[in-house]
Amino acid sequence: MSRPLNVFIIETADELKRLMNSQQKAKLKERIHALYLLKNERAKTLQDLANFLGRSKSTIESWLTLYRKKGWLGLVAWNYHGGQPPAISEPVLTALREKLSQPQGFKNYGEVQQWLKEEHGLEIHYKTVYQTVHYKLKAKLKVARPTHLKRDDTAVVEFKKKLPTQLELIDVFQEVEGKKQPVRYWSQDESRLGLHTITRRLLTLPGVKPVGPMQWQFEAFYLYGAVEPLTGESFFLEFSYLNTVCFQAFLEEFSKTYPNSLNILQVDNASCHLTKKLIIPDNVILLLQPAYSPDVNPIERVWQSVKDKLSWLAVGTLDELRREMDAVLNSLTAECIASLTGYDFILSALKKAHLAA
Repeated sequence: MSRPLNVFIIETADELKRLMNSQQKAKLKERIHALYLLKNERAKTLQDLANFLGRSKSTIESWLTLYRKKGWLGLVAWNYHGGQPPAISEPVLTALREKLSQPQGFKNYGEVQQWLKEEHGLEIHYKTVYQTVHYKLKAKLKVARPTHLKRDDTAVVEFKKKLPTQLELIDVFQEVEGKKQPVRYWSQDESRLGLHTITRRLLTLPGVKPVGPMQWQFEAFYLYGAVEPLTGESFFLEFSYLNTVCFQAFLEEFSKTYPNSLNILQVDNASCHLTKKLIIPDNVILLLQPAYSPDVNPIERVWQSVKDKLSWLAVGTLDELRREMDAVLNSLTAECIASLTGYDFILSALKKAHLAA
């Protein structure tokens, strides 16, 4: 049998009734109601109050303890949310968010679970880790961009930082030579296209395994291209190989197509771009980007867009592939290419060098 409650209520029944009616929230009304019931002796034990209010005895005991310490004002000011404290505290959640903001990320949710255990001593259930990462932090598994072990991040930062100065020097050089040709900045690269089907993710309902038609032939050709991030203008040529001879032919055709400008071509460190056998046209300057850093070359996004449109294409001959490729290239408007390739560091450098408005 429950023992009588040892609580002295200083307010009168009428005062408690007025206080109860003045509360806006139901959870605050019931706290004052508990005092009112005790004052009128309609409830004499903890169990009586629990039965009357439909609350647990521990909850009501916490109310009465608070009333003894702080009175009715403390009782209505208490903002108790109930339930268990979160399995992952806010400081740990902040550290996890910071970790997930890094490009390296985690391989899977199990690795997050292991990190929480090793770094913070937390044994968290896999389902809780998944719900926290996926729903609360809005993180999800993505296809990672491969990066070379020899990549020098410092060199990439320096390349972006020094680009405006390099462009300014080129512009001044032109003035010294007395030439009035405008300076244009292009991004150049080559991409292999072949009969081997390009695979991408497919969207299906849960439990439905996607299936895509696959062509396994390995015949291919190379598409050489240059795009201008500022305007979205583009220039593409097809070649059979990736070598010095083909790149030389590309440079010559490119030079003839844009004879009235000094054309800066940002290129990677492929051997055909570095060989001394290469004869660079007078109106072309090759600007080498850092090694193993394709992410600083905007044309890579054009290749990605082209291959996305050609994904799951299964054709039998290179001629069929060429027709499909031509259709995709023709669909790429200047606005679309400018949107894909207009990297901030390039456009900013062009403005600082007074090569763009």
